[in-house]
Amino acid sequence: MFNKIDRSNLIPTTYELKIIPQKKSKIKYLNHLFLEGKWFYNYCLGSLPQNRDYYNWFKEIKKSKTAKIKLKDQFEERELKYLSSQMKEAIAQEILNNLKSLKQRKDNGKKIGKLKFTSKERPITLKQFNVTYKFLNKQKTKMKIQGYNRTFRVLGGHQIPKVAEIKTAKIIKRTSGYYLYITCFIPKEKYIESWENTQTKKHNFKHREWVSFDKPIGIDFKPNGMVLSNGIEITWKVLESKKLKKLQRMLSKKTKGSNRYKKLKQRVSKEYMRITNQKRDVINKVCSLLYRYKLIAYQDDNFHAWHKTFLSKSIQHSSIGGITRRLGSNRRTPVKVVDRYIPTTQTCYSCGHRQKVELSQREFKCEECRIEINRDLNSAMNMLKVVGVDCSEGLNPMPAEMEIETLNKLLDNLPYVEYSIVEAGIPLFQ
Repeated sequence: MFNKIDRSNLIPTTYELKIIPQKKSKIKYLNHLFLEGKWFYNYCLGSLPQNRDYYNWFKEIKKSKTAKIKLKDQFEERELKYLSSQMKEAIAQEILNNLKSLKQRKDNGKKIGKLKFTSKERPITLKQFNVTYKFLNKQKTKMKIQGYNRTFRVLGGHQIPKVAEIKTAKIIKRTSGYYLYITCFIPKEKYIESWENTQTKKHNFKHREWVSFDKPIGIDFKPNGMVLSNGIEITWKVLESKKLKKLQRMLSKKTKGSNRYKKLKQRVSKEYMRITNQKRDVINKVCSLLYRYKLIAYQDDNFHAWHKTFLSKSIQHSSIGGITRRLGSNRRTPVKVVDRYIPTTQTCYSCGHRQKVELSQREFKCEECRIEINRDLNSAMNMLKVVGVDCSEGLNPMPAEMEIETLNKLLDNLPYVEYSIVEAGIPLFQ
């Protein structure tokens, strides 16, 4: 039996690097690699044993040198020239892990589906550093993949600190190119130090200026933004562009499967990627603001249920769920999650009186102590009380000048973002 590796003192981090295939032969290799990965994944799904003898199945399937693919009503056997043995093993292991996850969900009483065949390119997993893939220089600008003699140029390798332990990686194909996602493990005592002292492309260390606020913050999420417990409201919407709508109209008039259809579809995908990057940019900058507080508290809202209501378009245009995903995986600031069934909106922050509040009622008017406050601000401040934070500043504390300066610095140049102070109504933007 193998001993389990103790990684309790290590923090997992993923770095994104871009692969630059400088020749057509390298582009052809990567395209064939993804194509064979799709073939082998479908072949593995189709050959799963009925008696659930997965051990012998896994032992034999990873040695396969061919894969059967379906062409209309017939099956054809294709040779796997580019997939290495470890790549095949990773694909088969992924299927076993997915089956195990489905079984666990079924045992917990949840409804499950089944694994389906894919028609799109799947990520190629590179299991072992220095075997399946490796860097050929200290600058991490040249990379070699197992089974291919030529090297690839890589951008962004300087992000990986020297103290990081490099592990698995994945090659992902997008409309904007090919990307390498590397998983690294960094010691806890070195994580903050390596993050504050970033490494430049010339391998010089640059100290990152980081302004922090010595106070906790509560967050009440909205379909198109959030309200913080210090009175700051941030809203944004990244709508579909006119160019995207025009391309979609043109695409609907093309013959499906033709060369013009494929080229136009790629242009549509690029425009979708540009809009997604805009949303990701907002999420990055909002999270950068939140990480500066000493404690973050938010409620576990059911965004999945929101998608089934009239709020679905607002959530789609803001991607608000991405912020909770980031906060849950961050290692810089402590985060406390409030249970979704605690009535933070219906409870008065000042006296604790609970009353019904309609969705159309944007102001909370307490029937007991007669205090009137914005309902989202009241909810955000209640979250701090739930997690045990003593807010001695009283109701509706104003943000400090340093917070407003940081907010302006982060979000001032984004045309689709608006922010203001909720209670006082003082605009922070022109």
